[in-house]
Amino acid sequence: MEPKASIIITTHNRAVMLERAVARAIGAGSAVEVIVVDDASTDETFQLFSERRDIRYIRLEQNIKTAGARNAGLLAASAPYVAFLDDDDLWAPDKLRAQLNAADQTARDWVYTGSVNISDGGITCSRPPLPPEETVA
Repeated sequence: MEPKASIIITTHNRAVMLERAVARAIGAGSAVEVIVVDDASTDETFQLFSERRDIRYIRLEQNIKTAGARNAGLLAASAPYVAFLDDDDLWAPDKLRAQLNAADQTARDWVYTGSVNISDGGITCSRPPLPPEETVA
């Protein structure tokens, strides 16, 4: 089955955090491809992720920062939709499916969501998607 969404995760020296993000991306469904762009990490990222068959692993030899690494992921993406997941973030379990459904139902080129910041002390900030739905044409 061809992927419907390419999930691009960029990382640099955060192998421990990356495992959680990759697991959540894989859990987004069977119609996704997960692309991990290793932005020249010097930790164990290469050893832990380069041989995995459930993701597409791209290693950059020189650190080009997040925007450059995302562009490398975009060049590798094969699906009609692209989603970015930061290596230290988590998605709600149905987030991507809801976004893909919204894109299909509304014939939009892009969709986005709000966010919730969670720390050890609990939820610190919750941001709804902007602009409010009633202002979207």
